Amino acid sequence: MARSDIHSNRSSIIPNSQSGYAANLDLFGAIRNPKLSDSRYARYAPSTESLLALIESRKPQFGLNSVSSFSRASSWVSEANGQTNYFDLPGHRSLAKDYPWPAWCAEHQVPLSKEEIFDIFSDLGDKFGFQKDSVRNQYDAFMTLLDSRASRMSPTMALLTLHADYIGGKYSNYRKWYFAAEFNKDSPLQFDSQNSNAKDSHNAEVEEMMMADSLEEWWRNKMSKLTQHERVLQVALYLLIWGEALNIRYLPEVICFLYKLAYDYYHGPICQNLAQPVPEGEYLRNVVTPLYLYIRDQNYEVVNGQFLKRERDHAQVVGYDDINETFWTKEGVNRLVLEDKKTKLMSIHPHERWTKLGNVNYKRSFIKTYYERRTWAHTLTNFSRIWIFHLATFYIFWVYNSPIMFLTPGQIAKDTEMKNGSFNARTYGAIGFGGAIAAWIALSATFFEFFFVERNWKNYKILMYRYFMLFLVFIANVAPGAACILLYNKGMTSTTDNDSTSEPPNPNENIAKIIGIVGTVIAIFTTAILTTIPPSSLFIRNPRLTLANSSKNGIINRAFTADFSPLSFHNRATSLSMWACIGIAKIVESYLALILSFKNPMNALFSYWLGLVFDPIAQTYIVNYMPYITIAVMALLLLIMFFLDTYLWYIIMTSMFSIAHAFTMGISILSPWKNIFSRLPKRIYTKILATTNMEIKLRPKM
Repeated sequence: MARSDIHSNRSSIIPNSQSGYAANLDLFGAIRNPKLSDSRYARYAPSTESLLALIESRKPQFGLNSVSSFSRASSWVSEANGQTNYFDLPGHRSLAKDYPWPAWCAEHQVPLSKEEIFDIFSDLGDKFGFQKDSVRNQYDAFMTLLDSRASRMSPTMALLTLHADYIGGKYSNYRKWYFAAEFNKDSPLQFDSQNSNAKDSHNAEVEEMMMADSLEEWWRNKMSKLTQHERVLQVALYLLIWGEALNIRYLPEVICFLYKLAYDYYHGPICQNLAQPVPEGEYLRNVVTPLYLYIRDQNYEVVNGQFLKRERDHAQVVGYDDINETFWTKEGVNRLVLEDKKTKLMSIHPHERWTKLGNVNYKRSFIKTYYERRTWAHTLTNFSRIWIFHLATFYIFWVYNSPIMFLTPGQIAKDTEMKNGSFNARTYGAIGFGGAIAAWIALSATFFEFFFVERNWKNYKILMYRYFMLFLVFIANVAPGAACILLYNKGMTSTTDNDSTSEPPNPNENIAKIIGIVGTVIAIFTTAILTTIPPSSLFIRNPRLTLANSSKNGIINRAFTADFSPLSFHNRATSLSMWACIGIAKIVESYLALILSFKNPMNALFSYWLGLVFDPIAQTYIVNYMPYITIAVMALLLLIMFFLDTYLWYIIMTSMFSIAHAFTMGISILSPWKNIFSRLPKRIYTKILATTNMEIKLRPKM
């Protein structure tokens, strides 16, 4: 009979009369052989103490009697005869009492025993109607997490860090959502939009915590006052809600919302005074199923008793992102109404909201928050700063190196100004239009953004304000250049001379040149600002957001859509230096190698005359415009290369900074890959396994 038929999962740790305890030691057998696993949490990598327990179990002093089948099919927790019997291992009680979580045992001074933790899970299952199998699975998962952490730190610290990752830590998703949705000010009166300005004595304490530092301190004090039992309770409730959430798991902020309501309900009188356990499956039927049915009906319809995919564009379907975004803000949560279409869920007392979840009318509560339209306008709206940087910069460089375009025929004929490269006032005025190009691109991006965002006054007000300010910027960039050119041309018409090769000085030259230089400075400044500052941060007095300002000033973006890990000073300085080097190298190289080389061809084409052509059609439609056609083709080619230059310097600079960063960390990029992989088994043996505590010395295969 095959070994897998005799022993179930992890049975290889039990010594028998046919095996030694060192030669046949298979530490990772359960992981390598998928047939030995009948539970989703069975195949986790063993910790150091688990490995020591495996080795200890192979020692002869435990006896080499065969054991009965050791299976996880009925979970690690058995409730036979009303007693908790974790293992059926006759003759091996000393090993079984700490297994399968050897790091979480009484000898290590754990804050709560396995039995107490299981009682918490069972109590939550009875009060909320979670399925028994789900309770066992989540208990197994929770103990696995604790055991893994307790093998590397103290059990108390393991529980504390696990709770911080799920609930109370600085980077936990629940904590970010809690403040983003303003649940720190949770009361039926606050969430009722009709009484949003009302304040009572209960909110007096909340108003004193409106500064970010106060909120941080308040939250830390709140978390530090939790008992070990409460920490286990909170994480257990979160895991149980997540465990039966089906496709609601794709909605992390919905999970946070359900957890908040469940926790409030648990501490309320309705839950604490329950005489009988809630029927199994109540959570799945009353909480998860209505949400699931709403999501399903958005994409499928019943035709002749069969579900068929709806012929809907994605912009018309309320999807996962739209539902999830509803729970980001207080305004979104306040849209949840019951079946009577009048009562808002958040206007009910916090202890009673959980019981009303089955009566929520989700069809009237959820709306589209972003319209995923299939259009090329995305390339302009989402990448506007890339277009601004390349097009505006290319235009400024091109005009600066092509002053011949703005010279008069007499000046071109003299050929002196063209050789000297001197600028007249019209050249400076034309350079100023580069800022107008940048502002026009930003205006177009803002205009198309109206077609994607949620249709409400709040979004429209933000976009209209930005659009109006960008329009003023556009006017500020067009006005100096237009005034400069008009003033210069007016001065030209006021002076006449029959000799085209000797034009009199323009009386408006100096004043027009000053206006043109001012317009050039404005254009450069506008291009730099619109390139470096994101559109969402434009025209904001205080872009530094705090928790106290909540969603009104953009904490939602910082908590969810733009939640980037903060960099240390060294890493941030390195990042800024890298991008500065990319920008400087790109601008200098593109100007010297591309734009500057275009100056002489431009001069030649503008002063070139093809001569007399006898065909009038060719003379009118081809010959006269051939230089301009050639210039347009060359400019297009240069623009494409101008874009490619940016990517080239990005690759070069990131490679150089990566090499430098590797050397600062003591890593040599010149080490052959063969040596790295050949040394891997030895490094696993020395770095991961606690070989100093092993009585049996194992030699890794080299």
